[in-house]
Amino acid sequence: MKLCLALLLSIAGTIPAAAQTQPQGQAQQSVPPAGTGQPDEYYTLEDINAMIAFYESPVGQKTLQNQTKIAVEALQAFMPVVMKLTKQAEDEVKKEHPELVPGNGDSPSR
Repeated sequence: MKLCLALLLSIAGTIPAAAQTQPQGQAQQSVPPAGTGQPDEYYTLEDINAMIAFYESPVGQKTLQNQTKIAVEALQAFMPVVMKLTKQAEDEVKKEHPELVPGNGDSPSR
């Protein structure tokens, strides 16, 4: 799973526009750049041409078709962990600061 996430993070938002085409009959989606930089800040023209060649290859097309499924599966796998940690943090804050709990009566006046 770590490899899938690394792959997703490395290509998210950096797929050249020429390689963002979808198979016939599917809507083309625009992928915004990751972070604040543009792909040309991270990749040379040679790198971008190599990525275009890759995404035009059968394996590249398969990657484009499956990357959303992989991302969804990764999010589904991590969501229970995130929810558990969020609940633990919420419980800790409520315990340490009961005045923040709505309806407690000890709420600070505003």
